[in-house]
Amino acid sequence: MNAIDINLIGQAGSLKIDASFAASEGILGISGPSGAGKTSLLHMIAGIARPVSGHIKLSGVTLFDSKAAISIAPNLRSIGFVFQNSRLFPHISVRNNLTYASRAQGIATDQSFDEIVTALDIGQLLPRSPKHLSGGEIQRVAIGRALLSNPKLLVMDEPLTSVDLARRQTILDYLKRIVKTKQIPMIYVSHDQQELLQTADNLIKMTDGTARNLPLSKPPI
Repeated sequence: MNAIDINLIGQAGSLKIDASFAASEGILGISGPSGAGKTSLLHMIAGIARPVSGHIKLSGVTLFDSKAAISIAPNLRSIGFVFQNSRLFPHISVRNNLTYASRAQGIATDQSFDEIVTALDIGQLLPRSPKHLSGGEIQRVAIGRALLSNPKLLVMDEPLTSVDLARRQTILDYLKRIVKTKQIPMIYVSHDQQELLQTADNLIKMTDGTARNLPLSKPPI
């Protein structure tokens, strides 16, 4: 059984989204130029946008199926999403942003909170407001919030673009360890082709709205 099974047709403005691919456990990397439809595809997977037809399945669970009239609400899909623009709540502290999903789900914060805070080096940011953070700090907090949301799938849309190079590899190594030890599949979008080749277990190339599996041995071009 594939961890991720996508076969859908959608529309994002004038761009037709045509995605058909599957991936086993691990990290699924998505490459493609700006405007190819990568973010629109992620929004459909997360339930933020609705495909026209097709299906979206996660570890055998159907999140969307046009023929069966199934469309699970975004907040019930158990997806930890890191957006390009972070979308932290500006009116609450970093700590409360990190624990928002677990509190909403009635889940007690466990030892993973301290582990994630340490791994992302955001302990000193906990009492601060998001409006006082740098771009890189915001992205690290957004990653932490996604990891702490009890996800069944992690979706990361260019999550490290503002993170300094010294921290980037450390965070990537930590994400790979999380995916492996907790067996949580991840969809990871990046314009850095070398980063994708080093990180991904499976690759998708997206061009003009069309997404298909790409052999891992060949770099996305």
